[in-house]
Amino acid sequence: MRCRLIGWLGCAGLLVMLLPAQGDATIRELRMAQAGLDPAMLASAPSVRLFGLGGLDLSVPDEANELNVYDFGANVSGLLQDADSWVIESWLGNHRHALEQGNSSFERSCRHSGIQSVYRGGSAAYGMDINWSYFEGPDSEGNSNRVSGPLVSVLANQVMGPVTLGLRIGSEAENEDHEADDFFGVHHQQSRTVGQIGAHAGLLGLTFGAAWDFARGEVRGKSEDPSRFHSDDLTWTRPVDRYSFFCLLAGGGALEGGVRTSFLDREGSERIAVSWSDDSPQNPSQTDYFGEAVTFWEDERDLEIETRWRVRPNRRMVLGFSGAYRDEERTVIEAVNFKGSLRAGTSAVTSISTGAGLSVRLMDGRLLGIVEGRGEMRDWTSGEAGEFREGTARSLLGGVGLEYFLGPTVLVRGGLSLGSRDQDVDEPLTLAMTQAFSGGLSWLGRGGLIQVHAGIRYERFDRKDSQALGVADGNAISYALGLRLLP
Repeated sequence: MRCRLIGWLGCAGLLVMLLPAQGDATIRELRMAQAGLDPAMLASAPSVRLFGLGGLDLSVPDEANELNVYDFGANVSGLLQDADSWVIESWLGNHRHALEQGNSSFERSCRHSGIQSVYRGGSAAYGMDINWSYFEGPDSEGNSNRVSGPLVSVLANQVMGPVTLGLRIGSEAENEDHEADDFFGVHHQQSRTVGQIGAHAGLLGLTFGAAWDFARGEVRGKSEDPSRFHSDDLTWTRPVDRYSFFCLLAGGGALEGGVRTSFLDREGSERIAVSWSDDSPQNPSQTDYFGEAVTFWEDERDLEIETRWRVRPNRRMVLGFSGAYRDEERTVIEAVNFKGSLRAGTSAVTSISTGAGLSVRLMDGRLLGIVEGRGEMRDWTSGEAGEFREGTARSLLGGVGLEYFLGPTVLVRGGLSLGSRDQDVDEPLTLAMTQAFSGGLSWLGRGGLIQVHAGIRYERFDRKDSQALGVADGNAISYALGLRLLP
């Protein structure tokens, strides 16, 4: 056992030492966050069942949201906990937003697909995960951006006495097509190595664990006008080193839950290699110019603390509770000579969210009824181009869902939710109302060894006041398909 432990630690250390010295965050995640979308919506192995229920998950146990090391703890060392020897999952999803804001209209489109295969046996587990994702939407200046690429990862677990070790290592590639009239517009490509090293162990009836998520690589940018008056190469480094810790009370009893915390402290920058011709209309020197410089420096920090609990008063009922605190700050300082991939500015957000849900099984277990409510308050500040703004945002959401066994192998489900989103509770004309309808269907063949899931969701965003031109108005429609095999 000691030799295997030394071998595991040696392999993990060798992998990390072979990686380049700095890392970056994916371009797609950055573009989605800038658009106000959660990048987690394109994560691997999504639950199509919960999608069909409208995302009501606080009191609904599911393969994708168990209060265990892998799902809640977000720790790869929990891969071994599932009892099945082989699990193969594949998925396909599409999300399209059509919005109007002010006098402009635009669309955002997200897609992803993939397959995950995991074998669990004895004291070890091994697997592979392939996820392809795509995002298209306008940037802050209204230009079109399309980012797509695959992420291919291998996963492994090994029990070493009282400790279970986990490793995820993968390669991610992305390409960004940037359509803009900007003379100095930049499009990006990247190829990076991503992964996680995690571990967990039990003590005094609790499970404790920790993980290190990392990414190593560079974002390569190209700025080139059609006439080749200039051809600039940009190298953008964004170190990713996220550390997380959790404590779980698990075991499937009347009470289960836990607490998880994670933090990130990142400093990045971008360098440019400039090549301008003497007849470039943007070259005041009127001579061929070559040079290198820094375009910007960035500093990003965040801290997140989350807790989630489920209580089972009896065999038919589950109560779910959640709470989270998040604090994040970001600063971008631009150099004076050349334009880069990010604009100067500062932002900070502190948020507190909470939620509660109830699910009850009726009709001898054939019908599942769910009711859930969530709320969030966010204090935010931002400063760009010398303009400083601050405010407090609030969002509220309430939903109901039903899932019914039509027969031994067929389930139907649906969900309805109503909510509100206020960008600044202290200002007028900042409130939007939301309505969402979802539905889904599952077929469970061979006693559940073959599972086919489908879901669809429609969401509507409406300004509370027609004069609120700063609030987006429109709709979103999404669908998802999933296949789960237990050979």
